[in-house]
Amino acid sequence: MSLNYSISPLAYLKIVLHSAKYPSSTIVGILIGSLEGGSINVVIQDVIPLLHHWTSLSCMMEAGLQLVR
Repeated sequence: MSLNYSISPLAYLKIVLHSAKYPSSTIVGILIGSLEGGSINVVIQDVIPLLHHWTSLSCMMEAGLQLVR
């Protein structure tokens, strides 16, 4: 079973703009989406950028995840 992925233009724009703002850093964030078509299509509708430093599981990452929740 292969999955098909698609991303909304707004989500893609957020990823590109956040990456452009911090070009020398790794970007960590949350992808928000849904499964459609009987769990075959994954549609990413929005993103929430969290960090561009401290990319391992750290206190800052845990705080960001709690804010998203």
